[in-house]
Amino acid sequence: MFKPIRLDDFEIIPGASMGVAIYPDNAGDKETLINNADLAMYRAKADIARAACFYERSMDEMVRARRNLADELREALETNQLDVHYQVQTSLSTGEIRGYEALLRWGHSQRGYIPPAEFIPLAEENGLILQMGEWVLRTACAKAASWEPPYGAVCPYRPAQAGHGRATRNRAAARPAGAGTDRVDDLCRQGALAAYAAPDQGIGREHCAR
Repeated sequence: MFKPIRLDDFEIIPGASMGVAIYPDNAGDKETLINNADLAMYRAKADIARAACFYERSMDEMVRARRNLADELREALETNQLDVHYQVQTSLSTGEIRGYEALLRWGHSQRGYIPPAEFIPLAEENGLILQMGEWVLRTACAKAASWEPPYGAVCPYRPAQAGHGRATRNRAAARPAGAGTDRVDDLCRQGALAAYAAPDQGIGREHCAR
């Protein structure tokens, strides 16, 4: 199950998360038992050091709150409630502006600012990370196409987003923005924290325009 899989120039290490609930200790009927096993699975997915997790009553509230936040993140993505902020990048030797880094931000209407380190893992767990990455790339390319002089825009992204026809999607994002395909470039490094966090947090980056 954990044997590496080679796809083109990338090596992917698969994995699985397992949630366990026991009858009758954790539930008195089939539906509740399956639901509690599902809750335990979400706990296992949130902890990379645990492939399997047994159900505990205390995890109900936490996991359900996480599910609700995931639903709200999906809605925020579909209704354009996310924002891209641009942080200037300058040359250390001359102080000259070299470009800008596109940083994804989520200002929740009720919860306030939610850190990328919290919502990016949610996006990965719930299959939103590719859609989110494409939206950031399109937005950054459109912004970069309007800059004079033509500074570069750098979009962080997760290693999990590598492959999946990324070069094709980059060109598709650049084209309507007015940025030539020669302004689309890839660079990926392993990041310990959320991919769209601040640049001092050791993240991977994608040069979408230059």
